[in-house]
Amino acid sequence: MTGQRAGRGGRRGSSRRAGLDAERFDEAWERVNERGRAAGRDRMQQLRIKSVLAVQAGLAAALAWAAARWLTGMPSPIFAPDAGVQVHVVPSVVVHGRAAFG
Repeated sequence: MTGQRAGRGGRRGSSRRAGLDAERFDEAWERVNERGRAAGRDRMQQLRIKSVLAVQAGLAAALAWAAARWLTGMPSPIFAPDAGVQVHVVPSVVVHGRAAFG
């Protein structure tokens, strides 16, 4: 692509940068753009996985607290939410591995 690029960070003026001719510069620019897009897609996938795990862990903690309070009659079952989160999150980490927390 020659000429001016639209948007932020666009190239203006001369097509020669750091001793590269226009074609080589454009090829390098496209490789950099593709790497950036791939990195963005990877980050969004990680965010989706982590968001689902966070919501599920919160639900597990709330259900564990409610069940412990109902079953034991304790006014404040402190360790129940922690146990609920551990029961839910530990298997998820094993299944998702680096995809969730890498």
